Amino acid sequence: MSFLSKLQSFNAKLESDVQDGQFGVSRTDRKRPTLFGSVAKMTVIIIDCSGSMSCLDYPPNRLEAAINAATEYVNTLTEQNAKATVAVVSFSDQGKVVVPPTTVRNIRQITDGLRSIKIYGGTNIGNGLEETEKVLNAHSKPNAQSHIILLTDGFGDCPLSVPEKLKQQYGTIIDVVGIGGSPSDVNESLLRKVATTDPDGTNHYRFIADARTLKQHYRQLATGLFWKGEDQ
Repeated sequence: MSFLSKLQSFNAKLESDVQDGQFGVSRTDRKRPTLFGSVAKMTVIIIDCSGSMSCLDYPPNRLEAAINAATEYVNTLTEQNAKATVAVVSFSDQGKVVVPPTTVRNIRQITDGLRSIKIYGGTNIGNGLEETEKVLNAHSKPNAQSHIILLTDGFGDCPLSVPEKLKQQYGTIIDVVGIGGSPSDVNESLLRKVATTDPDGTNHYRFIADARTLKQHYRQLATGLFWKGEDQ
């Protein structure tokens, strides 16, 4: 089965899940893309590359599982919206722009950048978000939609003024994913504050316990959907 055929089948299932209330379409005060819409937007994928990302519980390891999920996001977004742009930021002790904002037409450049991320150091979530802020400052266009997907497997510092500025100044939706042996491995209280909370109280943080669900989650996010169910 071709990738497009798989995507069409996946989209049909997602529409059913939306009707069942398992997923929702993200909404803020700014206009958000409708499901499978063609509105241009920028996504910044932020990946924790600290030492604990070498753990093997998300085969082949946590970092590779995160990269595979991000690659799935880009592949799906390419089919959904050819005008979209993606940037990639990694963080450990320091934040780093791995891929500057790049159109999804240059998918090879984005996926090569993802594959270049290496494991080292500790966890400083704030540094990853600060690098993302620099990206948006330099490249965000008026009325452009921006989306951040942040993944981490540990505790780390993050001044909440940074994600709040991103939400307020850029109308950014921030989806946060925690991975690890259990939810207690990450600072869920902090991550929920970093994540967007919609007017109806739905929070865009989710703990995901396996590589397969992680990839599926990123695929769903690429279609404009967010998780409304229980953490897994």
